[in-house]
Amino acid sequence: FAQLPAEQQRIVDSLYHEVKTSKYDTTIAASLISMSEAMYVHYVDTLIPLCNRAIEICERNLKKKNLTKREIHSFKLTQAGAINNIGYVYGNYGDLNKELEYFEKSLEIREGLDDKKGLASTLNNVGYVHKILGNYKKAIEYYDRSLKIKVEIGDKKGVSSSYLNIGSLYESQGEIDKALEYYQKVLIIQEDLNDLQIKAIALNNIA
Repeated sequence: FAQLPAEQQRIVDSLYHEVKTSKYDTTIAASLISMSEAMYVHYVDTLIPLCNRAIEICERNLKKKNLTKREIHSFKLTQAGAINNIGYVYGNYGDLNKELEYFEKSLEIREGLDDKKGLASTLNNVGYVHKILGNYKKAIEYYDRSLKIKVEIGDKKGVSSSYLNIGSLYESQGEIDKALEYYQKVLIIQEDLNDLQIKAIALNNIA
């Protein structure tokens, strides 16, 4: 692989070793996903081939009849993550319809898994694409579903992010009072989290 920053290169080399030497397909598939994420920022074009290889491994194994519940869960989790990551790439290329297609495929898998944090993240992704496409009603539906899960699992950082997204959505529709309501919620939760970047975005939006 082309040279990455030293720390990332070390991670990629370690994951590549796992891919080449592991006897377990669960490990190989998960390592391919981690490699794709480690290389994404510097080499975006590597993500789809790596994720597709992981998806192929997962699909091949999921056809087997003798898998344990743990193995099934692991392969489906990796499959959903790979599909979700490919969606990000299409978004980076500006192909919103493809991005939405992959996020929805990932969502379909995640809805059958016990992975609430991953489900909330993918719901948020689907909502975001609908917002960009101007499908505001659908966007708020997915944002709300994502928010409810984040509240349920106590993900304060995720809740803050959802409030910001929902506020931005209302602002896009010209519903300023509702937007301000959600931006204020961001500031309240940030009293505990003190994420200066999120705080600054909320304050800037209020201004």
